[in-house]
Amino acid sequence: PPEAARGVTPWRAILTNRPFLCTATCHCLYNWTFYIGLSWIDKFLHTTWPNASSADLAAASAAPYVALFACSAASGVVADRLEARGLSPTRTRKLINSAGLLGGAAGFGALSCVAPCGGGSSAPRGS
Repeated sequence: PPEAARGVTPWRAILTNRPFLCTATCHCLYNWTFYIGLSWIDKFLHTTWPNASSADLAAASAAPYVALFACSAASGVVADRLEARGLSPTRTRKLINSAGLLGGAAGFGALSCVAPCGGGSSAPRGS
């Protein structure tokens, strides 16, 4: 396009591009939810295991950050290998992004299995 040749950024085309808008919306919502969850993890762990030592709670609180670091580093290596095997950059990004989003969702889902609802109470849900 002639606009690109002149160095003009096609903002209208970018901001009205449906795949871009969907990706940006998904990314923002995921990050907001993830960081809200991380900000609540200390209270969750203290409520769930009130008799646990501070060292144990600190280690459990750090676990999501360590997992995020490890998975972020590993995803770069996996993405490079997928592209080296012939997968297109677009498909690689979609695959890695989907795996990352589903991994975070699985982590939050696992929290619901670790402790019963109601802050450590053994009462069944809804009672």
